[in-house]
Amino acid sequence: DPAREMFFLSRGVVEAVGPDGTALRTMHDGDFFGEIGLVMDAPRSATVRAVTASDLYVLDRALFDRVVAHYPDVAAALEAEATARQAGSH
Repeated sequence: DPAREMFFLSRGVVEAVGPDGTALRTMHDGDFFGEIGLVMDAPRSATVRAVTASDLYVLDRALFDRVVAHYPDVAAALEAEATARQAGSH
């Protein structure tokens, strides 16, 4: 699927799952996901499923573009994280 938003995990536990169903990463309160698709303008590379009841905040592409335009340090940090995750080091 094309990336239209990224997510911030406020409360709960979720896991990223690869196309073959293998769990790639478990995320907890304060983690985020979906940035690879927005930063790299790429399709989603994993599915995220809830392990426990979870609360998420959503940042859509339009607001994401405004945030990174006004805060280049945030853009650089998200790009570094997206690159690391895509390479499999996170």
